[in-house]
Amino acid sequence: MITIKTDFDGVGGIFGAEQVIHFGNRCGHISDSPRLYLIPDSYKLPPNVIQYAIAKLKDFYNAPERWLKKLSLARTSSRQERSEAREADCAVAGILLQYLDLSTMRFGIFQNNGNFTSFDMRFIAKKLGWRNDADEAEDREALRRGEEPRHRGLKRVQRALERLNKAGYITTHTRCKVVRGEGGEAKHLGLAAVRCLSVQFFYDLGIRPEELKKKRDEAVKRLKARLKKEAEAKIADERKAYDAIVRKLNLERKQRNKIHNTARPFSAMLGLQEKSKTIAEQSLESIRAMLNRSPQKQPDG
Repeated sequence: MITIKTDFDGVGGIFGAEQVIHFGNRCGHISDSPRLYLIPDSYKLPPNVIQYAIAKLKDFYNAPERWLKKLSLARTSSRQERSEAREADCAVAGILLQYLDLSTMRFGIFQNNGNFTSFDMRFIAKKLGWRNDADEAEDREALRRGEEPRHRGLKRVQRALERLNKAGYITTHTRCKVVRGEGGEAKHLGLAAVRCLSVQFFYDLGIRPEELKKKRDEAVKRLKARLKKEAEAKIADERKAYDAIVRKLNLERKQRNKIHNTARPFSAMLGLQEKSKTIAEQSLESIRAMLNRSPQKQPDG
């Protein structure tokens, strides 16, 4: 979409009126200036093979008959794909590459706990600037009124994914989970689909198989090292928690012993009194025994 100033606007004859001219089914597409995906400056740069593939998407846009030929072969029409559709294919493919895990070829990221998180179409649309929070609020309001939401940006992403899937460049595995309603009825809640990028996608962009294999092997090593480090960190955290529990139990035991020892002096004193009394009685009995002895008479001289 572009805005130009004309001498006559075709309606009121106002000089300098602004006219808005749309291209590409009013999606803002300009064939000579496509909006392709670029790696943001604030992002950490992905592996070189990913950077190269993202850069090669521009070559595909300009020469679709040379690169990613399966997209053209998968079309039922003999006509060339429209430029706005190629722009969408390049943009969506760029996001898939940016968040691609080379070790598994899946679209998403590994979390700190080792679980893998896949991203949905809303994530792609927002990253490309085709959808924002206002669109989300508008769709929620439409659903509240019982109307069909517009799904702005989502349909364009869906069509691009369908073309890539039909060409065999990606595989999609849908997922859902079953939840129980208040009445106990089962409901199926859709989850983000698992999308995998094929190695043929890289080959058709001019990347050599041995180069891709090398980068994938490096990614596998990094993933194993990361998972090992996270496992060791988890074990260390569990050990710290165990040691903290042991220290707490030892402290409680010492406190109980201190309370018990504080109550002992009285009983200990009684024990000493009983022991002293027994010694005195023994001494008294010995004296009595000596006194009760009959004195021996001295023999007459």
